[in-house]
Amino acid sequence: MSVQIHSVKGQQPRYEAQTKLNRAKQKIEELFNEMLLLGNENVSGLEPVSSKQLSREEKQALVQNDALSQAARQGRDAEDVAISSKINLEMQTQKAVKITDGVVSLRNEDIRRGSKLVADYDYMRKRNLCILFSIGALLFLALFYIIFSNISKHTS
Repeated sequence: MSVQIHSVKGQQPRYEAQTKLNRAKQKIEELFNEMLLLGNENVSGLEPVSSKQLSREEKQALVQNDALSQAARQGRDAEDVAISSKINLEMQTQKAVKITDGVVSLRNEDIRRGSKLVADYDYMRKRNLCILFSIGALLFLALFYIIFSNISKHTS
């Protein structure tokens, strides 16, 4: 779609302006096609037009509008990335909190189990001491009975 103007003496500024215009039109077409490919973007009525229909200010406005649209799109993309990063960070934080809570819960459970084991051990030790004391008392009574029964047999 480039317009070729042969460089003739005195037409150099016109040639340079036309070249810049052609580049701007190509850029506009590329951006327009990109916006059409994206599909969800609001094209805002942009259509490829010939350079004869637009004034210089309108062409500059179109180029600026396209640049602003692209910047807005990039801004939305950056915002989407930031939001997804924030969501990922929150999810990882929640996972870390759950893991920490799980570790604390297990530690507390171990402490309770340990305390229960100590209490059970203490109870068993006391019970065994009571049993041993009872057995010792019974043996003492049995020995006392045997001794007194032998003494009473010998004295009668």
